[in-house]
Amino acid sequence: MATKQLVVDGIGDVRLYKRKGAKSVRISLDGIGGVRVTLPRWLPYKAGLDFLETKKDWVAQHQKSPQLLTAGQRVGKTHLLDFTTVDSIKKPNVRLVNNTISVKLPRDISSQSHDAQLAAKRGAVRALKLQADQLLTQRIKTLAQTHGFEYKSAKTRPMKSRWGSCNQSKEIVLNVYLMQLPWELIDYVILHELTHTRVMAHGRPFWDEMNKYVADVQSLRKQIKNYRAQIS
Repeated sequence: MATKQLVVDGIGDVRLYKRKGAKSVRISLDGIGGVRVTLPRWLPYKAGLDFLETKKDWVAQHQKSPQLLTAGQRVGKTHLLDFTTVDSIKKPNVRLVNNTISVKLPRDISSQSHDAQLAAKRGAVRALKLQADQLLTQRIKTLAQTHGFEYKSAKTRPMKSRWGSCNQSKEIVLNVYLMQLPWELIDYVILHELTHTRVMAHGRPFWDEMNKYVADVQSLRKQIKNYRAQIS
């Protein structure tokens, strides 16, 4: 995938990606202060920048000051973030080493730079995915057995706007960012999706059913609104 990186006045760090199969220009925010522009491979980069110019107001409205990831920060339940400066590399790279998210940086790049933060975020999401695959799949199995639920499959992946989903085939997907939440809220989400294996729609029958397995549902519903699917 061809890419181009530059700084745009009034916006900041912008990365343009030419992607095979893309049919139109799309703009998204990367969560650490940067803007991502995806465009078809046949379209010139200037077309992407011109489109971005028309969306400056939207970017300004939705772009938030980045919350920088720092050395020693806990990610999920088991991993810590570490930044190390080395001489032998030209760009940041990241690896998971035991329970450490190890971000290695060239001498001329600060841990607060956009490239360093992007690498750290990439490693953090990988760590959350690893944790989710190990912990959430076991937890849903335990809760299902405890309460007599049956489901076809349980998978994990990063999601932006939903903590979980369950379709009519009883296939459940759990957001890896759940690993950032307290366990009582994780259990709330898991039991929410398991309840959907019996009642799909969010009507009175659904909440009556869920109240059988979760104490103080209304309080937990309010608490989870304070969390976002992001590295924090």
